[in-house]
Amino acid sequence: MMSPECTGYVEQAEVPVSSNGRRTKRARKVRIELGRCWLSARKALNLHAGSIIELDAPVNDDVVVHVEGKPFADGEPVVIDGRFCVRIRQIASRARMNENE
Repeated sequence: MMSPECTGYVEQAEVPVSSNGRRTKRARKVRIELGRCWLSARKALNLHAGSIIELDAPVNDDVVVHVEGKPFADGEPVVIDGRFCVRIRQIASRARMNENE
């Protein structure tokens, strides 16, 4: 039996951003998706500190930026001053932002 899908992601952060790109005072939940994988329940139960989970995306693939749980943009992972960052390459279409509604 397979467990729910696992997703590699950067910790959610509250950032002031709106769907039209203008800053807003209302914080939005942002999640950066690095890739996905499936784990069996057995493998999930055997995870421990130091375990490595292989994701489906190659290292040089763009990451998906989700805002409030919806795809918002695709971006390139970069490191600036020792911090992980995402350089936005493309804002998602309205149709993609509204999928799963």
